[in-house]
Amino acid sequence: MKKGHKQPGYILIFSFIIMSLIVMLATRISDIGISHVRYVRTMIEKEQARRLAWNGVNIAMSQLAMTFDTEKKQQSADVVLAPGGEKEKQPAQQEVVNGWKAAEAKLFLEKILPLIHRWQIFEFSTKEQGIDGQVKIYISGENGKVNIDDMFDFQERKFKGIIPKWEKGSQPQTSAMPDKKQKSKDFGMFLEPLFKGMGKFIKGKDLFKELEKYLTKEKQFEKLFKNRNRLIDTTEFFNIKAFNVFEGHVYPRPLKKGEKKDKNIFWTNIFTTAFSYLWGQINPWFLTQSLQNIFGFKSKENILTKKNKLEGFLKNFKLKMSWPDDWDKLFAELYGIKYANLPKWVQPVMSKEFACDAFSVVSYGTVGDVTQKLYAIVSVSVVREKKKGKDRKKQEEVFIKCYISRSYWV
Repeated sequence: MKKGHKQPGYILIFSFIIMSLIVMLATRISDIGISHVRYVRTMIEKEQARRLAWNGVNIAMSQLAMTFDTEKKQQSADVVLAPGGEKEKQPAQQEVVNGWKAAEAKLFLEKILPLIHRWQIFEFSTKEQGIDGQVKIYISGENGKVNIDDMFDFQERKFKGIIPKWEKGSQPQTSAMPDKKQKSKDFGMFLEPLFKGMGKFIKGKDLFKELEKYLTKEKQFEKLFKNRNRLIDTTEFFNIKAFNVFEGHVYPRPLKKGEKKDKNIFWTNIFTTAFSYLWGQINPWFLTQSLQNIFGFKSKENILTKKNKLEGFLKNFKLKMSWPDDWDKLFAELYGIKYANLPKWVQPVMSKEFACDAFSVVSYGTVGDVTQKLYAIVSVSVVREKKKGKDRKKQEEVFIKCYISRSYWV
Protein backbone atom coordinates (compact mmCIF):
# COMPACT_ATOMS: atom_id res chain seq x y z
CA MET A 1 0.00 0.00 0.00
CA LYS A 2 1.35 3.37 -1.10
CA LYS A 3 1.62 5.94 1.65
CA GLY A 4 0.56 9.64 1.02
CA HIS A 5 3.19 12.33 1.38
CA LYS A 6 2.61 14.82 4.22
CA GLN A 7 3.74 18.42 3.35
CA PRO A 8 4.07 21.16 5.97
CA GLY A 9 1.43 24.03 5.68
CA TYR A 10 3.57 26.79 7.14
CA ILE A 11 4.54 28.03 3.66
CA LEU A 12 0.91 28.79 2.86
CA ILE A 13 0.47 30.64 6.17
CA PHE A 14 3.71 32.51 5.61
CA SER A 15 2.49 33.51 2.14
CA PHE A 16 -0.77 34.85 3.59
CA ILE A 17 1.19 36.89 6.16
CA ILE A 18 3.44 38.38 3.48
CA MET A 19 0.43 39.23 1.29
CA SER A 20 -1.32 40.84 4.28
CA LEU A 21 1.75 42.95 5.04
CA ILE A 22 1.98 44.03 1.40
CA VAL A 23 -1.73 45.03 1.39
CA MET A 24 -1.30 46.94 4.68
CA LEU A 25 1.80 48.70 3.36
CA ALA A 26 0.06 49.57 0.08
CA THR A 27 -2.98 50.89 2.00
CA ARG A 28 -0.75 52.99 4.26
CA ILE A 29 1.18 54.42 1.33
CA SER A 30 -2.14 55.20 -0.38
CA ASP A 31 -3.46 56.94 2.76
CA ILE A 32 -0.25 58.96 3.09
CA GLY A 33 -0.48 59.91 -0.58
CA ILE A 34 -4.12 60.97 -0.27
CA SER A 35 -3.39 62.92 2.93
CA HIS A 36 -0.45 64.64 1.27
CA VAL A 37 -2.56 65.59 -1.74
CA ARG A 38 -5.19 67.02 0.60
CA TYR A 39 -2.53 68.83 2.63
CA VAL A 40 -0.94 70.31 -0.49
CA ARG A 41 -4.33 71.39 -1.80
CA THR A 42 -5.20 72.97 1.57
CA MET A 43 -1.84 74.80 1.70
CA ILE A 44 -2.35 76.08 -1.84
CA GLU A 45 -5.86 77.26 -0.96
CA LYS A 46 -4.54 78.84 2.23
CA GLU A 47 -1.92 80.81 0.32
CA GLN A 48 -4.48 81.83 -2.28
CA ALA A 49 -6.92 82.86 0.47
CA ARG A 50 -4.17 84.97 2.07
CA ARG A 51 -3.57 86.73 -1.21
CA LEU A 52 -7.28 87.39 -1.57
CA ALA A 53 -7.37 88.81 1.96
CA TRP A 54 -4.56 91.20 1.01
CA ASN A 55 -6.49 92.05 -2.15
CA GLY A 56 -9.40 92.95 0.12
CA VAL A 57 -7.22 95.51 1.90
CA ASN A 58 -6.09 96.87 -1.48
CA ILE A 59 -9.74 97.17 -2.56
CA ALA A 60 -10.47 99.14 0.61
CA MET A 61 -7.48 101.41 -0.03
CA SER A 62 -8.67 102.04 -3.59
CA GLN A 63 -12.05 103.08 -2.15
CA LEU A 64 -10.37 105.43 0.31
CA ALA A 65 -7.99 106.95 -2.24
CA MET A 66 -9.20 110.01 -4.09
CA THR A 67 -7.91 112.77 -6.37
CA PHE A 68 -9.60 116.17 -6.24
CA ASP A 69 -10.30 118.34 -9.27
CA THR A 70 -8.57 121.51 -8.09
CA GLU A 71 -9.60 123.59 -11.14
CA LYS A 72 -13.26 122.85 -10.54
CA LYS A 73 -12.88 123.65 -6.84
CA GLN A 74 -11.03 126.87 -7.72
CA GLN A 75 -13.90 128.07 -9.91
CA SER A 76 -16.53 127.29 -7.27
CA ALA A 77 -14.44 129.03 -4.58
CA ASP A 78 -13.66 132.11 -6.70
CA VAL A 79 -17.21 133.05 -7.63
CA VAL A 80 -20.00 133.47 -5.07
CA LEU A 81 -23.16 135.52 -4.86
CA ALA A 82 -22.99 138.86 -3.10
CA PRO A 83 -25.85 139.92 -0.79
CA GLY A 84 -27.47 141.78 -3.70
CA GLY A 85 -27.40 138.71 -5.90
CA GLU A 86 -24.43 139.84 -8.00
CA LYS A 87 -21.34 137.72 -8.48
CA GLU A 88 -18.25 138.90 -6.70
CA LYS A 89 -14.71 137.60 -6.49
CA GLN A 90 -13.62 135.86 -3.32
CA PRO A 91 -10.19 134.53 -2.37
CA ALA A 92 -9.79 130.89 -3.31
CA GLN A 93 -7.97 130.19 -0.06
CA GLN A 94 -10.16 128.06 2.17
CA GLU A 95 -9.73 127.26 5.83
CA VAL A 96 -7.83 124.03 6.46
CA VAL A 97 -8.85 122.02 9.52
CA ASN A 98 -6.73 119.01 10.45
CA GLY A 99 -5.44 118.88 6.87
CA TRP A 100 -8.87 119.10 5.21
CA LYS A 101 -10.71 121.82 3.32
CA ALA A 102 -14.50 121.79 3.46
CA ALA A 103 -15.00 120.93 -0.23
CA GLU A 104 -12.53 118.05 -0.02
CA ALA A 105 -14.04 116.60 3.14
CA LYS A 106 -17.55 116.83 1.70
CA LEU A 107 -16.55 115.01 -1.51
CA PHE A 108 -14.74 112.37 0.50
CA LEU A 109 -17.78 111.80 2.73
CA GLU A 110 -20.03 111.46 -0.33
CA LYS A 111 -17.77 108.67 -1.53
CA ILE A 112 -16.96 106.81 1.68
CA LEU A 113 -20.07 107.04 3.90
CA PRO A 114 -22.08 104.53 1.80
CA LEU A 115 -19.19 102.03 2.06
CA ILE A 116 -18.12 102.04 5.70
CA HIS A 117 -19.57 100.06 8.62
CA ARG A 118 -21.10 97.40 6.38
CA TRP A 119 -19.82 94.20 4.77
CA GLN A 120 -18.91 94.35 1.10
CA ILE A 121 -18.62 91.09 -0.86
CA PHE A 122 -16.55 90.57 -4.02
CA GLU A 123 -16.67 87.35 -6.03
CA PHE A 124 -13.61 86.14 -7.97
CA SER A 125 -13.66 83.62 -10.81
CA THR A 126 -10.97 81.78 -12.75
CA LYS A 127 -12.32 83.16 -16.00
CA GLU A 128 -12.17 86.81 -14.90
CA GLN A 129 -9.46 87.01 -12.22
CA GLY A 130 -7.67 83.68 -12.54
CA ILE A 131 -8.92 82.30 -9.22
CA ASP A 132 -12.20 81.08 -7.77
CA GLY A 133 -12.82 82.71 -4.41
CA GLN A 134 -14.54 85.39 -2.40
CA VAL A 135 -13.44 88.53 -0.56
CA LYS A 136 -15.40 90.21 2.22
CA ILE A 137 -14.29 93.55 3.65
CA TYR A 138 -15.50 95.74 6.50
CA ILE A 139 -14.20 99.33 6.75
CA SER A 140 -14.46 101.41 9.92
CA GLY A 141 -13.36 104.98 10.63
CA GLU A 142 -10.80 105.05 13.46
CA ASN A 143 -11.83 108.62 14.28
CA GLY A 144 -15.27 107.26 15.11
CA LYS A 145 -13.87 105.05 17.90
CA VAL A 146 -12.63 105.61 21.44
CA ASN A 147 -8.90 106.38 21.33
CA ILE A 148 -7.76 105.07 24.68
CA ASP A 149 -4.14 106.16 24.08
CA ASP A 150 -5.25 109.79 23.93
CA MET A 151 -7.34 109.42 27.07
CA PHE A 152 -4.63 108.16 29.40
CA ASP A 153 -1.55 109.99 30.68
CA PHE A 154 1.23 107.39 30.75
CA GLN A 155 3.60 109.67 32.66
CA GLU A 156 1.17 110.53 35.44
CA ARG A 157 -0.50 107.10 35.31
CA LYS A 158 -4.01 108.54 35.31
CA PHE A 159 -6.77 109.48 32.88
CA LYS A 160 -6.36 112.86 31.24
CA GLY A 161 -8.75 115.72 31.70
CA ILE A 162 -11.23 116.03 28.85
CA ILE A 163 -9.45 119.29 28.01
CA PRO A 164 -5.69 118.58 28.28
CA LYS A 165 -3.44 121.12 30.01
CA TRP A 166 -0.80 121.98 27.44
CA GLU A 167 2.62 123.22 28.38
CA LYS A 168 3.96 126.44 26.92
CA GLY A 169 5.09 126.06 23.36
CA SER A 170 3.25 122.78 22.87
CA GLN A 171 0.04 121.99 20.99
CA PRO A 172 -2.59 124.70 21.60
CA GLN A 173 -6.16 123.92 22.50
CA THR A 174 -8.42 123.73 19.46
CA SER A 175 -12.12 123.95 18.81
CA ALA A 176 -12.12 120.14 18.62
CA MET A 177 -12.11 120.16 22.40
CA PRO A 178 -15.25 120.63 24.52
CA ASP A 179 -16.26 123.75 26.37
CA LYS A 180 -14.07 124.88 29.26
CA LYS A 181 -16.81 124.15 31.77
CA GLN A 182 -16.03 120.46 31.19
CA LYS A 183 -12.44 121.00 32.33
CA SER A 184 -12.84 119.34 35.71
CA LYS A 185 -13.89 116.02 34.13
CA ASP A 186 -11.50 113.32 33.03
CA PHE A 187 -11.93 110.57 30.46
CA GLY A 188 -12.49 108.01 33.19
CA MET A 189 -15.91 109.61 33.68
CA PHE A 190 -16.66 108.68 30.07
CA LEU A 191 -15.10 105.21 30.06
CA GLU A 192 -16.82 103.97 33.22
CA PRO A 193 -20.40 104.36 31.88
CA LEU A 194 -19.17 103.16 28.48
CA PHE A 195 -18.12 99.83 30.00
CA LYS A 196 -21.35 99.74 31.97
CA GLY A 197 -23.26 100.14 28.69
CA MET A 198 -21.36 97.17 27.26
CA GLY A 199 -23.06 95.02 29.87
CA LYS A 200 -26.18 94.92 27.69
CA PHE A 201 -24.21 93.01 25.07
CA ILE A 202 -21.32 91.32 26.92
CA LYS A 203 -21.57 89.45 30.22
CA GLY A 204 -18.65 90.97 32.06
CA LYS A 205 -18.21 92.41 35.55
CA ASP A 206 -16.09 95.38 36.65
CA LEU A 207 -14.36 95.65 33.28
CA PHE A 208 -13.56 99.32 33.75
CA LYS A 209 -11.93 98.64 37.13
CA GLU A 210 -9.87 95.87 35.55
CA LEU A 211 -8.78 98.18 32.74
CA GLU A 212 -7.93 100.98 35.17
CA LYS A 213 -5.95 98.58 37.36
CA TYR A 214 -4.04 97.32 34.30
CA LEU A 215 -3.02 100.87 33.40
CA THR A 216 -2.36 102.27 36.87
CA LYS A 217 -1.11 99.41 39.08
CA GLU A 218 2.46 100.41 39.90
CA LYS A 219 4.35 97.11 39.55
CA GLN A 220 2.42 96.08 36.45
CA PHE A 221 2.75 99.55 34.93
CA GLU A 222 6.52 99.61 35.39
CA LYS A 223 6.80 96.18 33.79
CA LEU A 224 4.53 96.89 30.81
CA PHE A 225 5.09 100.57 30.05
CA LYS A 226 8.61 101.26 31.30
CA ASN A 227 10.05 101.94 27.84
CA ARG A 228 6.97 103.25 26.05
CA ASN A 229 4.25 105.81 26.55
CA ARG A 230 1.51 104.31 24.41
CA LEU A 231 -0.41 101.09 24.05
CA ILE A 232 0.78 98.81 21.26
CA ASP A 233 -2.75 97.73 20.44
CA THR A 234 -6.16 97.64 22.08
CA THR A 235 -5.97 93.83 22.23
CA GLU A 236 -3.31 94.22 24.95
CA PHE A 237 -6.17 94.22 27.43
CA PHE A 238 -6.86 90.57 26.66
CA ASN A 239 -3.97 89.81 28.99
CA ILE A 240 -6.64 90.44 31.62
CA LYS A 241 -8.64 87.31 32.36
CA ALA A 242 -11.88 89.29 32.85
CA PHE A 243 -11.77 90.37 29.20
CA ASN A 244 -12.16 86.78 27.98
CA VAL A 245 -15.88 87.60 27.78
CA PHE A 246 -15.07 89.27 24.43
CA GLU A 247 -14.13 85.94 22.87
CA GLY A 248 -15.78 85.89 19.44
CA HIS A 249 -16.37 89.64 19.70
CA VAL A 250 -12.88 91.02 19.17
CA TYR A 251 -12.97 91.90 15.46
CA PRO A 252 -16.07 92.70 13.39
CA ARG A 253 -17.36 89.57 11.67
CA PRO A 254 -20.32 88.74 9.43
CA LEU A 255 -23.34 88.18 11.62
CA LYS A 256 -24.55 84.63 12.09
CA LYS A 257 -28.04 83.59 11.13
CA GLY A 258 -30.52 85.14 13.54
CA GLU A 259 -28.07 87.76 14.88
CA LYS A 260 -28.92 91.45 14.62
CA LYS A 261 -26.35 94.19 14.12
CA ASP A 262 -27.85 96.34 16.88
CA LYS A 263 -27.45 93.47 19.35
CA ASN A 264 -23.71 92.95 18.88
CA ILE A 265 -20.57 94.86 19.77
CA PHE A 266 -16.93 94.18 18.87
CA TRP A 267 -13.89 95.29 20.86
CA THR A 268 -11.84 96.71 17.97
CA ASN A 269 -14.97 98.43 16.68
CA ILE A 270 -15.11 100.36 19.96
CA PHE A 271 -11.47 101.13 20.78
CA THR A 272 -8.45 102.23 18.77
CA THR A 273 -4.87 103.35 19.30
CA ALA A 274 -4.42 104.87 15.83
CA PHE A 275 -3.10 108.42 15.60
CA SER A 276 -5.77 111.10 15.77
CA TYR A 277 -5.95 114.90 15.77
CA LEU A 278 -8.99 114.78 18.05
CA TRP A 279 -7.12 114.22 21.35
CA GLY A 280 -9.51 111.63 22.75
CA GLN A 281 -12.70 112.88 21.14
CA ILE A 282 -14.90 111.04 18.65
CA ASN A 283 -15.83 112.24 15.16
CA PRO A 284 -19.62 111.69 14.85
CA TRP A 285 -19.30 111.40 11.06
CA PHE A 286 -17.57 108.02 11.50
CA LEU A 287 -19.29 106.74 14.64
CA THR A 288 -19.02 102.93 14.57
CA GLN A 289 -21.94 100.53 14.79
CA SER A 290 -20.74 99.16 18.15
CA LEU A 291 -20.64 102.63 19.73
CA GLN A 292 -24.03 103.46 18.23
CA ASN A 293 -25.41 100.33 19.89
CA ILE A 294 -23.89 101.21 23.28
CA PHE A 295 -25.09 104.83 23.05
CA GLY A 296 -28.59 103.65 22.11
CA PHE A 297 -28.63 105.32 18.67
CA LYS A 298 -30.99 104.11 15.95
CA SER A 299 -29.31 105.07 12.69
CA LYS A 300 -31.12 105.45 9.39
CA GLU A 301 -28.95 103.70 6.79
CA ASN A 302 -30.99 104.86 3.81
CA ILE A 303 -29.69 108.39 4.37
CA LEU A 304 -26.15 107.18 3.64
CA THR A 305 -26.87 104.57 0.96
CA LYS A 306 -29.16 106.59 -1.31
CA LYS A 307 -27.26 109.19 -3.32
CA ASN A 308 -29.96 111.86 -3.46
CA LYS A 309 -30.57 111.65 0.30
CA LEU A 310 -26.84 111.69 1.05
CA GLU A 311 -26.24 114.80 -1.06
CA GLY A 312 -29.11 116.56 0.71
CA PHE A 313 -27.80 115.41 4.07
CA LEU A 314 -24.30 116.80 3.38
CA LYS A 315 -25.56 120.27 2.40
CA ASN A 316 -25.19 121.33 6.03
CA PHE A 317 -21.64 119.94 6.33
CA LYS A 318 -19.12 122.07 8.22
CA LEU A 319 -15.51 121.52 9.22
CA LYS A 320 -16.23 123.21 12.55
CA MET A 321 -19.58 122.66 14.19
CA SER A 322 -21.33 123.98 17.26
CA TRP A 323 -23.57 122.00 19.55
CA PRO A 324 -26.48 121.65 19.86
CA ASP A 325 -27.53 123.47 16.64
CA ASP A 326 -25.37 121.62 14.13
CA TRP A 327 -25.93 118.26 15.83
CA ASP A 328 -29.70 118.69 15.50
CA LYS A 329 -29.34 119.77 11.84
CA LEU A 330 -27.05 116.89 10.86
CA PHE A 331 -26.96 113.98 13.25
CA ALA A 332 -30.37 114.06 14.91
CA GLU A 333 -31.90 112.63 11.73
CA LEU A 334 -29.04 110.21 11.08
CA TYR A 335 -28.82 108.75 14.60
CA GLY A 336 -32.40 109.33 15.68
CA ILE A 337 -31.52 111.44 18.73
CA LYS A 338 -31.24 115.16 19.45
CA TYR A 339 -28.25 116.61 21.23
CA ALA A 340 -30.22 117.43 24.36
CA ASN A 341 -31.19 113.75 24.65
CA LEU A 342 -27.64 112.42 24.30
CA PRO A 343 -26.35 110.69 27.43
CA LYS A 344 -24.60 113.38 29.52
CA TRP A 345 -21.39 111.34 29.59
CA VAL A 346 -21.36 111.16 25.77
CA GLN A 347 -21.79 114.87 25.04
CA PRO A 348 -18.27 116.03 26.08
CA VAL A 349 -16.48 113.56 23.77
CA MET A 350 -18.39 114.36 20.57
CA SER A 351 -15.94 116.36 18.48
CA LYS A 352 -17.08 119.65 16.97
CA GLU A 353 -14.20 119.55 14.51
CA PHE A 354 -13.81 117.31 11.47
CA ALA A 355 -10.81 115.00 11.36
CA CYS A 356 -10.07 111.88 9.35
CA ASP A 357 -6.76 110.16 9.99
CA ALA A 358 -7.19 106.39 9.66
CA PHE A 359 -9.52 103.50 8.86
CA SER A 360 -9.49 99.87 9.92
CA VAL A 361 -10.16 97.09 7.43
CA VAL A 362 -11.26 93.56 8.25
CA SER A 363 -10.69 91.40 5.17
CA TYR A 364 -11.80 87.78 4.66
CA GLY A 365 -10.26 85.85 1.77
CA THR A 366 -11.95 82.52 0.99
CA VAL A 367 -10.85 79.82 -1.46
CA GLY A 368 -12.65 76.48 -1.30
CA ASP A 369 -13.17 75.67 2.38
CA VAL A 370 -10.27 77.81 3.57
CA THR A 371 -10.77 81.35 4.93
CA GLN A 372 -7.95 83.69 5.98
CA LYS A 373 -8.70 86.83 8.01
CA LEU A 374 -6.64 89.99 7.98
CA TYR A 375 -6.95 93.15 10.10
CA ALA A 376 -5.22 96.31 8.90
CA ILE A 377 -5.02 99.95 9.93
CA VAL A 378 -4.88 102.22 6.88
CA SER A 379 -3.70 105.77 7.53
CA VAL A 380 -5.04 108.52 5.26
CA SER A 381 -3.91 112.09 4.70
CA VAL A 382 -4.59 114.90 2.27
CA VAL A 383 -1.49 115.65 0.20
CA ARG A 384 -1.01 118.96 -1.64
CA GLU A 385 1.72 119.19 -4.25
CA LYS A 386 2.66 122.06 -6.51
CA LYS A 387 3.25 120.89 -10.08
CA LYS A 388 3.69 122.66 -13.39
CA GLY A 389 0.65 122.39 -15.64
CA LYS A 390 0.48 122.42 -19.44
CA ASP A 391 0.68 126.23 -19.42
CA ARG A 392 3.84 125.94 -17.25
CA LYS A 393 2.07 127.60 -14.37
CA LYS A 394 2.27 125.90 -11.02
CA GLN A 395 -0.93 124.13 -10.11
CA GLU A 396 -1.85 122.43 -6.88
CA GLU A 397 -2.48 118.69 -7.10
CA VAL A 398 -4.57 117.44 -4.21
CA PHE A 399 -5.13 113.78 -3.43
CA ILE A 400 -5.68 111.40 -0.52
CA LYS A 401 -2.67 109.27 0.29
CA CYS A 402 -3.28 105.85 1.88
CA TYR A 403 -0.76 103.51 3.45
CA ILE A 404 -0.93 100.51 5.76
CA SER A 405 0.44 101.45 9.17
CA ARG A 406 -0.32 98.13 10.87
CA SER A 407 -1.59 94.68 9.89
CA TYR A 408 -1.92 91.20 11.35
CA TRP A 409 -3.67 87.92 10.75
CA VAL A 410 -6.59 87.14 13.02
